[in-house]
Amino acid sequence: MFDLDFRQTTDFFRSWARIPAWLKISASFGKQMSRLREALGLTQAQLAKRISSTQTVVFNLEKETVDPRWSTLQRVAEGLNCELLLRLVPRENIEKQVRDRALGKARKIVGMSLASANLEMQGPSEKTREEEVKRIAERLMSEKRSRLWEED
Repeated sequence: MFDLDFRQTTDFFRSWARIPAWLKISASFGKQMSRLREALGLTQAQLAKRISSTQTVVFNLEKETVDPRWSTLQRVAEGLNCELLLRLVPRENIEKQVRDRALGKARKIVGMSLASANLEMQGPSEKTREEEVKRIAERLMSEKRSRLWEED
């Protein structure tokens, strides 16, 4: 069904449901930076010195009036003795997303042929239709998966 690489990718990207609750709390970088700086007892000027920058830069980062470079974010993290993480976390299990998309496509395909079969009073049973949907979905998942995301 799914190749090993797909399984490894699914294992690598844990879904949002498996992320600890404390990591799900949404806080902008500026808010996190400000809270950490204050918790450590650092002034903006002191943090600026630690990251070889200016107090104005720290102020703008905390107020989010600038779009910082990755290197700046890394310096801030280092200045606050933190790890900087950038991680894409799928909201749903990747395999489930692919399977749901394939089943949706398969239902459309079966639905198109079912419409003409019903006109001729030769429609298959519900069980036969569902078996065909599953068979087509499996084929779609095993082929080039990018086709699943093309609009009809």
